[in-house]
Amino acid sequence: MTIEIETLGAGPLDSRARQHMVPMRDGVELATDVYLPDGQGPWPAVLVRLPYDKNGRYCWTPFIAGHFTERGYAFLPQDVRGKFRSSGEVNAFVYEVDDGYDTIQWTTEQPWSNGDVGMWGDSYYGYTQWAAVASGHPALKAIVPRVTVADLFGWLDGDGVAPLYGAHYLAQYWADGRTHHWTPDWTRRPLSELFDPAFELIGSRSLAFDRLLAEARGQAPVDMYGDRHPFRRLRIPTLHGVGWFDNITPPHMLDYERLMSDPETAPFQYLHAGSTDHENYRFEFVPIPESEDHDTHDDALERMLPRYLSPALDFFDAFLAGRGGPESVPRVRWHLPNVGWRESPVWPPRVHASSACI
Repeated sequence: MTIEIETLGAGPLDSRARQHMVPMRDGVELATDVYLPDGQGPWPAVLVRLPYDKNGRYCWTPFIAGHFTERGYAFLPQDVRGKFRSSGEVNAFVYEVDDGYDTIQWTTEQPWSNGDVGMWGDSYYGYTQWAAVASGHPALKAIVPRVTVADLFGWLDGDGVAPLYGAHYLAQYWADGRTHHWTPDWTRRPLSELFDPAFELIGSRSLAFDRLLAEARGQAPVDMYGDRHPFRRLRIPTLHGVGWFDNITPPHMLDYERLMSDPETAPFQYLHAGSTDHENYRFEFVPIPESEDHDTHDDALERMLPRYLSPALDFFDAFLAGRGGPESVPRVRWHLPNVGWRESPVWPPRVHASSACI
């Protein structure tokens, strides 16, 4: 079987932002774009630490930036260590705690910063928020982890199909500083060699993939947090974003329930659940018409983004910018397909007459 690999490099820099090479404690520099609001600062900052190209279309950060700056936030998307324009070793999960701390520290030292930082993002860049919480930096005031898991590598290395899914993910995104998409020959055996032909074509292997493979063969798992697990340190408002049709929603909800079961962390938890999948397509639009495919059409993306971002923006207004009290944010807001939005003070919601559609 001939393998055809689509390789994606870094997208063009955005003229609206200034790129900074932010130094980490070991001298590695991480490429970070800074988008600033109009007018006179200082402002609170929203940091997004992702491995999928801060200038690429896949995570929409150039499209998202204006939504944050218009609400009065400095917006900072960053390529994590080793990815795209950032230097350092390409090794998923390993460096995110310390790199999160150092990036937040750098942010607070900038003349446009008021010293308060929030974080936002999906999937792996939801995990980097948990890593920043584990770092214990006092300037981190609120987070919005979406469709993610605090122990994400452990989930990828779990039972059932997760290890194979995780191996494919690590092979595509973590072999080098770029992204590589291809369709593996799923009939190849042994499965431990399934991705070797692609690694040969790419010219490097994924360290995280090899770590997962070693754990499958009995090597002790790497403890990403040590004694700094974020659930023991979390004392800031947290908005959990999930989608009913998202593949990571079940473990994410277990995280939420775990945090709600602890009286020390429960007061800080909020939940927003939509009828969406991992790429934020809506149940109501299935099958997705071409006109609403935000993966390929900019106008569809612009229609989607306000719905996608408004829960986070409202949350940051209340807990990062101080433009509204905590009572302005519902504890739980969830969507019933083809019915509408509902709110509740708890999850699961109590069934009573006042749980009307919003």
